[in-house]
Amino acid sequence: MFRAIYNIIENAIKYSFEDSKIDILIKKDEQIKITIKDYGMGIPECDLPYIFDRFYRVDKTRARKTGGAGLGLSIAKHIIKLHKGDIEVKSKVGEGTAFIIKLPI
Repeated sequence: MFRAIYNIIENAIKYSFEDSKIDILIKKDEQIKITIKDYGMGIPECDLPYIFDRFYRVDKTRARKTGGAGLGLSIAKHIIKLHKGDIEVKSKVGEGTAFIIKLPI
């Protein structure tokens, strides 16, 4: 599970605006809910259905600036599913992205 959370936080850092913050919220009630929110460039709505696909990159030109092969979110989702959890994303271009991980107790 550490690798999944690490991948999401690493992306939040990479794609946040300089000097912006990243929020991490952990709640526990009927399930464990981990929210990782950045205040960066955001993901266009048309790309959201594909961001967990292997090798998918929202902006192909980012590869030169940020590196990576587009595997981090795919790996994160796979790990979370192995733990019987789920992950969702909410994003708005220019405002940031939030990943919500839900895990059974």
